[in-house]
Amino acid sequence: MSKLTARWAGVGLAGLLLIAGLLRFWQLGQFNTLVFDEAHFAKFAYQYWQHQPVFDVHPPLGKYLIAAGLWLGQPLAELAALPMHEQLGQPLAAISYRWVSALIGTLTPPVVAGIAWQISAGSPLLQRQLFALLAGSFVAIDGLFVVESRYALINIHLVFWGCLSHWLWLRGAGRDRALAGLALGASLATKWSGLPFILGLLIHDCHADTLYSNMRSVWSRMWNKGWTRGLLLVALPLLTYGLLWLPHLQTSPGLWRIHQQILRFHLQLDSAAHAYCSPWYSWPLLLRPVAYWYEKAANGLYYDVHGLGNPVLWWLSVGALVALVTGLRLEGQRCSRYILLNYALSWLPWALVSRCTFLYHYLPAAVFGFLALAWLLSQWLISPRRAWRLAAIAMLIAIAAAFWFWLPVQLGLPLSQAELRSRFWLNSWQ
Repeated sequence: MSKLTARWAGVGLAGLLLIAGLLRFWQLGQFNTLVFDEAHFAKFAYQYWQHQPVFDVHPPLGKYLIAAGLWLGQPLAELAALPMHEQLGQPLAAISYRWVSALIGTLTPPVVAGIAWQISAGSPLLQRQLFALLAGSFVAIDGLFVVESRYALINIHLVFWGCLSHWLWLRGAGRDRALAGLALGASLATKWSGLPFILGLLIHDCHADTLYSNMRSVWSRMWNKGWTRGLLLVALPLLTYGLLWLPHLQTSPGLWRIHQQILRFHLQLDSAAHAYCSPWYSWPLLLRPVAYWYEKAANGLYYDVHGLGNPVLWWLSVGALVALVTGLRLEGQRCSRYILLNYALSWLPWALVSRCTFLYHYLPAAVFGFLALAWLLSQWLISPRRAWRLAAIAMLIAIAAAFWFWLPVQLGLPLSQAELRSRFWLNSWQ
């Protein structure tokens, strides 16, 4: 890569971080109270901070990181005289338990851009640059990713560690691949739904194209790859997962018993235990988002935070996935297969889950949906055919317009009743 190209790549990365950071950190202390599942995760993080017993239905890493944010951020919040509340047992500032998730959310887009760069090796340089920039930008501006990053929630932690593991592994260097194993363990130690990230690398690394013709060949290749990769993609993540439970066990011993309780909870949870439950097949079409916060102020304005992805972005991503499946674009088959494999592994297993599920469970799959769209648009933008270029530009303008239109219900900006209703295009969005 030339110095000029590297400079522009650096500018693009800096711009991506700036946009992602502004969307996630701007007025982070707004709604100085527990919002949505902060009632659980911020509480558990506070208990870790205070060395109190904790039981959660997910592994502990996400709450450790939020607790670290409390430990580091609360003294600064007190020094800055930020507004406090007492819902967790002592006066706390909301920003002190939110800033780590905001930071993780800010770092996720450039990691996704890194994945795009690695899987498009061999493509024209301009296309690789466009692919990486678009993929990272889609994650940076998507509404559900923004909302999940602005509160003390753990889904963005799951996505970050899983995507980081893929980026590191795809880089190919020995040290990076060891770090990828650690990141895989971190993803699994955030939620068990980090498992597809492990399976995705295992299968992709053994030539995913054979999956469609001969499953036995896949397992043969996996075995013949040697013990080194098995250790890095299986043993090291599992070891990391186990070690990350050690701080938890200091106050709540009994690792096997804890896992039995977690499994029992997920198996027994009602399939309609919450007003915002949604089935797995509805997620790509964005049929049932989740309301995180709703408040009518004395001045008649409404403050609403909806876990609503960018509708245009999500719907176009579905079209891009269909295009890849049906082979409408044959260039870059290795890239397409990586995307489709990981999308399927992140989404389709939820069809086997009978418990109440939510749109945010789709976040890992959404990353690969965005990669699919970015991959197609990067081809169309450099196409010699003017019609393809114009179509790609029109799609990007529509995505940007949708981002701006729905931003108020993702940042919780004040809206009139008419303005709020205008953003609920489907009755199921309310």
